[in-house]
Amino acid sequence: MAKKKARVRLVDTTFRDAQQSLLGGNLRSDEIIPIAAKMDKIGFAAMEAFGGATFETQLRQHEDPWEYLRKLRKVTPNTPIQALIRGQNLVSKRNFADDVVQLFVKHAAKCGVDVFRVFDPLNDLRNMEAAIGAALKAKKKVQGALSYAISPAHNLELWGSLAKGLADMGCEEIVIKDTSGLLSPQATWELVTTLKSVVSLPIDVHSHCSSGMAPMAYMAAVEAGAEILDVAMSPLAWGTSQPAAESVVAALHGGEYDTGLVLDTMWEVQHDVEELKQRHIEHLSPFADRVDASILRYQMPGQMLEDIFHQLGAHKAGSRISEVMEEANRVRRELGYPPLVAPIRQVIATQAVYNVIGGRSGQRTSLSRRWTTRASKSGRWAMSRATTTSSSTSCFRALRRST
Repeated sequence: MAKKKARVRLVDTTFRDAQQSLLGGNLRSDEIIPIAAKMDKIGFAAMEAFGGATFETQLRQHEDPWEYLRKLRKVTPNTPIQALIRGQNLVSKRNFADDVVQLFVKHAAKCGVDVFRVFDPLNDLRNMEAAIGAALKAKKKVQGALSYAISPAHNLELWGSLAKGLADMGCEEIVIKDTSGLLSPQATWELVTTLKSVVSLPIDVHSHCSSGMAPMAYMAAVEAGAEILDVAMSPLAWGTSQPAAESVVAALHGGEYDTGLVLDTMWEVQHDVEELKQRHIEHLSPFADRVDASILRYQMPGQMLEDIFHQLGAHKAGSRISEVMEEANRVRRELGYPPLVAPIRQVIATQAVYNVIGGRSGQRTSLSRRWTTRASKSGRWAMSRATTTSSSTSCFRALRRST
């Protein structure tokens, strides 16, 4: 008798988000390809292994990301290859023209990408249109991702509206992208339930273990109806990475949410990934490879906290960390509560450090003045209102254009 279709599917992030979060994206193509070939037998719904900041790292290492993608596609015939695309930014930190976005996505599809996960750091759907349209034109699956945030501007009504917008644009799955690890079980349950009531699409939950809540949030997600979870092989899981694939498979085994994956197929890969991690142990950040409860206090992702610690260390001002955290929250509030995802979190962290070191804490930032000026001169951004999420979206679009 055929095995019952799995209720919950798993997307593996080991060679993209996981290694980017823990090892700075420093794994090389010739290290990834042999292990990916073995992982192809596990049965993941997809393997996220392209895009994001790893593209830039490969270029710095004098590797060809496109050749890597072609080789990866060849050794994983049974597993869809997934790419992360930052909307109009693609894999960079600035906007590109529509024709550049379209050509990039078209070429990525030709080289082997099967699933495009598209997001915008500000949840501005306009910045996602070109990438989504290009992926659909290439006849590839598209996931529309929502950058999760906690603020007075972000509520269930907003998330539902954004999800409906992504569905209307042709996305086949909706992703809750929690880069900070701030999803609590209760918040996850409410958010997944809301999205399921608004769109009839599979829901994928992506979280990081930085605060320690991700495994609990994942359980709440599947109980609320989520069909997909993002995981990583255990040596490159936890900390600022995703929950471990092996742990999730074992936890759900035999019950209503069984993934259908078999642990015995994972042990050899687990061993190989562990060896790879040890080979790159010098790239493993002590800030990344742990749970940091401070994330719950400051509501900032672990990578942002690490960035602030490093910047203060460079100024020999480590004792002023509490001042910077308070200032960072003030700067974020001033800019309209944008989600703390790259590259916005780096902008806010640096501005907060400079304000504190320069004795300008509590003052209106130059960034704020610049985007307000630009917004007032452009009809496209004149709709901005400082107390709404649309404000942060429009303002940061102006900011990106002006920097």
